Amino acid sequence: MAYTLEEIQEAQEPTFEAPIPGVSLTTELGSRPWEQPPQYADLNDVVDYYLENLFSSEGIDVVVSAAEMGSSAIDLAEQMTMTGTQNGLHTVDVGVLVAPILVEGIKTVANFTDVHIETGDEDDENRFSESMATVIQKRMSDDVASGAGELPFDMEDFSMSDEEMSEFEMEDEEMVAEEAPSSGLMSRRV
Repeated sequence: MAYTLEEIQEAQEPTFEAPIPGVSLTTELGSRPWEQPPQYADLNDVVDYYLENLFSSEGIDVVVSAAEMGSSAIDLAEQMTMTGTQNGLHTVDVGVLVAPILVEGIKTVANFTDVHIETGDEDDENRFSESMATVIQKRMSDDVASGAGELPFDMEDFSMSDEEMSEFEMEDEEMVAEEAPSSGLMSRRV
């Protein structure tokens, strides 16, 4: 993407529209919504509030728009709970507790409207689905049945003798002894 000379000059000019450092500390204590007692203190009330709004026509439009823009269900749920906390609807901990329920509600709305929305907890590089597990199990059982499922190495190469095993156990015990505190105010001898 090429930038014009005007765009470069505008980017280099300082902007004075940013908040002044410490301005959040200059308001009267208790004047912000999140500094007041929450509107909903019970988790069930918060769930009812969010699900009622989520399944309204406006809520469905928000989910569809977010899915079309590529947002995930987790991102949308976090945004909803953050906004609810900022507006004084509930506390942060209630928002954390209601977030998984919101994710499932968002996925339900998306399925209802035939819109695909990612959950947000998928790891694209290391994703291992049930269908992949089924295919791998089938291939392994086919290989074992045909006799081609032999390992390319001998398992006896990786076995330990009794002497090596006792040496390994002694090293393990020494490491545990070094990690345990031997003295101190809260230490306890066993």
